[in-house]
Amino acid sequence: MSAFPNDTLARQFQSLRDLAISPTAPQIQIDEMRMAFFAGATVVLAVTKVIAELPERDGVAMLKALHDECDAFVHPTA
Repeated sequence: MSAFPNDTLARQFQSLRDLAISPTAPQIQIDEMRMAFFAGATVVLAVTKVIAELPERDGVAMLKALHDECDAFVHPTA
C-alpha cells in the first residue's frame, strides 16, 4: 500500500483487498475486513489528534509506546 496526498481510505482499503483478500472471499469476509480497516483508521486519527495537542516530548513518548506495541505484535517473543 502506498499513501499519496490525494489518497483516500477507500482507495487504501481497495489496495489491501487486492493484496490480502482472496477474490473468492465471501461478502461477509470483505465487509468484516472493511469494518476492521476503517475502525483501525478511526483509532489512528483519534490518536493523531491527541498527539498533536501534546507537548512534543509527550507526543514523541506516546508515538514510541505505540510503535513498541505494534512491533511486539508483529514480532512476538517466545
